[in-house]
Amino acid sequence: TQVFFDATDTLLRVRGSVAALYANIAQRHGVVIPVARIQAAFDDAIGSVPQDVSPQYSAERILANERGWWLQIAHRPFDPLATFENFPAFFDDLFESFRERAAWELLPNARETLQTLSDAGIRLGIISDMDSRLFAILEDFGIEQYFAGIHLSFATGYRKPDKRFFEAACRHGNATP
Repeated sequence: TQVFFDATDTLLRVRGSVAALYANIAQRHGVVIPVARIQAAFDDAIGSVPQDVSPQYSAERILANERGWWLQIAHRPFDPLATFENFPAFFDDLFESFRERAAWELLPNARETLQTLSDAGIRLGIISDMDSRLFAILEDFGIEQYFAGIHLSFATGYRKPDKRFFEAACRHGNATP
């Protein structure tokens, strides 16, 4: 038996809110913008900016596509209202901040649930539209060892809800859907 989890809002979540983190980092770069404006634009971007994924992409292209996708999303809350002196520096800070444990929190009982399932001999995996920064986050929380496979849309080449994403994860884990 294998159980797959999503990562965001299932095992962990952004500490506070995405918009608040964006606003704090923007302020450090000299731009003040209301959190509500950031949240609305972020929500719109997440739903409308497609991830460029393909099973044929190289590792280098995958990393570039991850970063490029987030760059498009980061622009949305600030265009055309905000002018950064150096948007690339802001984006670098923003992108890297979401790699750090301080930006995330493990959901209540997540670790205990993973341990219980693992102790019961159930293989665990992750199927997520998140990017490769997830590996560092899971490691920082000390839960990466619970997962036999971590399947990310950028690396797999498919996004949820494409059934090929789930089928690829099942094939990797020798699991029957």
